[in-house]
Amino acid sequence: MALENSIVMKNSKEEWIKMFRVVKKEIKEDVFSSHDFIGKFSKIHESEWKKLLTQYETNAVQKVNSYIGRLLSLYSNDLHIRRKEELKPSKNAHASISRVHFWEKIK
Repeated sequence: MALENSIVMKNSKEEWIKMFRVVKKEIKEDVFSSHDFIGKFSKIHESEWKKLLTQYETNAVQKVNSYIGRLLSLYSNDLHIRRKEELKPSKNAHASISRVHFWEKIK
């Protein structure tokens, strides 16, 4: 999955996976939404989150969320998660509801 024309990927694959594993560990449920993951990521790795946001002048949050979602897909095997096919409604950090992917931890 290419990430061209996206955020400049300053972290290595290994660095992203390490950060994402910390987030995954903090999510207690076996099935979680992209919103759940992104919300935890932005709290646990706040400085990295802010760095990502500064790369855009407009729609920064939406673009960064999409980027993180693409990285989840790209690194899903390394993270031992599987994306569920159906999009479902989920509440984001701003209490807005949108349809997003859900992820399942693979045991």
